[in-house]
Amino acid sequence: MMDEDTKQILQKIIEQNNEIRDDIRSIRTEISLSLDRTKKLEDQVDELTTENKELRKSNEYLSRKLKDNNLIIFGIEEEETLTPIDAIQRLVEGNLKVSLREFDVNNTFRIGQKTANKIRPIILQLTRNIKKQEILQNAAKLKGTGISVSHDLTPTEREEKQVLFKYYKEAKNKKYDTTLLRNKVIINGEVYTAGDLSEGLHERVSAPEVREKRKFSSPDETETEVIGNSQEQHSEKRNPYSTRTQNRITQSNDSEKSLIIPSYKRPKK
Repeated sequence: MMDEDTKQILQKIIEQNNEIRDDIRSIRTEISLSLDRTKKLEDQVDELTTENKELRKSNEYLSRKLKDNNLIIFGIEEEETLTPIDAIQRLVEGNLKVSLREFDVNNTFRIGQKTANKIRPIILQLTRNIKKQEILQNAAKLKGTGISVSHDLTPTEREEKQVLFKYYKEAKNKKYDTTLLRNKVIINGEVYTAGDLSEGLHERVSAPEVREKRKFSSPDETETEVIGNSQEQHSEKRNPYSTRTQNRITQSNDSEKSLIIPSYKRPKK
């Protein structure tokens, strides 16, 4: 039989084990609660991130709508005796031969801080988009004058424009049929937005929506890719892992497409 001392020691060990067991249970409970709180916080962060994206999209949409009838004019000399509206009217009616009535203009003002040897651009806020388009259509008449007319873009649009211009310049260097518009670039008849090209000139971009934009006259129509001095005819269903994927569009599967500057041309009908 155990003596009294041994019993006491054993009892203490049992009590200590029970305390440790209780501590472990308590720690597990705290960890579980912490995980729950963390999960809730993560959900809240995701929700706030989504809301923030929606707010940014909404704000961008409103900003673009507010600027929809605006033009920005660069290069008009600042004269003490000439107000921005007088300078604009002289330019539009004198150089562009476009009538500009009082009811066509909502507001005009120069932007930026006035400094020596720097001409501040003028914002022209028009009341009608048709008048804006009329001015833009005649803007080529300003060639050689040092004055230029452009859309009044939001910061996001300016960033997108930089992306589009990279592709436009690259495509021009490759002698592709290329047109740069306000929010898209057309290369060999295919339309691309900055979202399609946002990873840069030599980065592939996941763009599932591109497939819908690329339309041929018939399902059997093929693309022509120029490689060196030779041409290869191939259908849309080609190997996406081919080593000859630089500077072209490759189709990876039915739902997703990797986008690189296209080096194909549609076959002539």
